[in-house]
Amino acid sequence: MLVIKEVVNFRVDHACGQVMSTALELIMLMIKSANLELIMLVIKKCLALELIMLVIKECIFGDDHACDQRVQLWS
Repeated sequence: MLVIKEVVNFRVDHACGQVMSTALELIMLMIKSANLELIMLVIKKCLALELIMLVIKECIFGDDHACDQRVQLWS
């Protein structure tokens, strides 16, 4: 459970690719888990998840400046 909480409570330290892989990992954990405690933890992190999606969108569509700003804001 500790490892899962660390994934949910991650910080962005490097590039957009890392943000994307972490977001996908988080989504996979939500899908695979029937653990109510984990699901509640993820729900509490909704704002963070929403921010991940914004970062991914900006990274995919090549808005490097906005992407860098989001990553800095998060770090």
